[in-house]
Amino acid sequence: MKKSAKDSWAVITGATSGIGLEFTRQLARQGYQLLLVARRGGRLYHMKEQLGKHGVRAQVLMADLVTDYGREMLTSWMTKHKVEVFINNAGFGLAGSFLETDVQREQPGLKAASEGHRGDRSCAGRRKCLPVCTRNVHE
Repeated sequence: MKKSAKDSWAVITGATSGIGLEFTRQLARQGYQLLLVARRGGRLYHMKEQLGKHGVRAQVLMADLVTDYGREMLTSWMTKHKVEVFINNAGFGLAGSFLETDVQREQPGLKAASEGHRGDRSCAGRRKCLPVCTRNVHE
């Protein structure tokens, strides 16, 4: 475990499947405390339970980051904790070409991706996302 990681938090949105799930696994191995964020509570609580069996401290936040309320809940949590890594992986996809889909249907997803968190204070020191990815690819 990294000495700096054990007192730090990693926040992963879209943490319950796909690349978000893999980030969760990698960051848990590195010793981070985890905040897992997703829309579906069942998967979140199952993941928290599984991580706990391996000694990983995790909290869950069931939030839809497409909504202002969901983003405000996440921002509030982040301003109260020492967050070292932020992986903004929340989103959704529509079938079809981006150029041919209805812009009104795309906007909520774009907003969630660009505003997964708010406020300068909650964004400070989020430079570790890329090294987490690249280090594992090259090991």
